[in-house]
Amino acid sequence: MVRVPLPEPFALHKLMESQLRVDRGGKSEKDLFQAAVLLAVLGERHPGAIEGALRWAPLSILGRLKSAVQLLWQLLENDHPRAWDELNPE
Repeated sequence: MVRVPLPEPFALHKLMESQLRVDRGGKSEKDLFQAAVLLAVLGERHPGAIEGALRWAPLSILGRLKSAVQLLWQLLENDHPRAWDELNPE
């Protein structure tokens, strides 16, 4: 049996990992890009999924997620506004 992670928490995990893996070659950028791809698809195909995942995220990682979200601006804002809006509620 193969266990596949749920995409919402996995995207947040990749986002957090991008902040933890500094000075490890291109790993941080790769994690950030993978998170952006997952979040873009979730925003387009499953509206509300990102907001739901953020509500269930442990408080201990929210600071790192907030920092990483700002790095996603160029990857999401123009082409994937729904994902961007869910990551940045007003």
